[in-house]
Amino acid sequence: MRKAKIRVKIKDDIMKVKFMINHNMLTEREANKRNLEQDYITHIIMKVEERILFEFKPSENIVSNPLFKFKVKKKELKLGDVINLEWTTFLGEEKNYTKTINEHAYS
Repeated sequence: MRKAKIRVKIKDDIMKVKFMINHNMLTEREANKRNLEQDYITHIIMKVEERILFEFKPSENIVSNPLFKFKVKKKELKLGDVINLEWTTFLGEEKNYTKTINEHAYS
């Protein structure tokens, strides 16, 4: 199973980004029911080089495999740039996923 999935569409001067992170998002209550450790995403950041496109600190109360959407002006972004998605979990695991902006992003 993939850790994450990123879709990018660029039209005119706007870049639409949609991404999903595969994670169970176990709240304390759910973890106790399943006899597992509580684990959810505590920090998400998406960057292109040093430019931060998206940053979010969710609570444990978001759905499993969360899906996020946002729009940004594409002014400094170009074909071939690498989008880096990083997230940290409650248990301290740091994970990342990268995607290169390719010609399929342009509609």
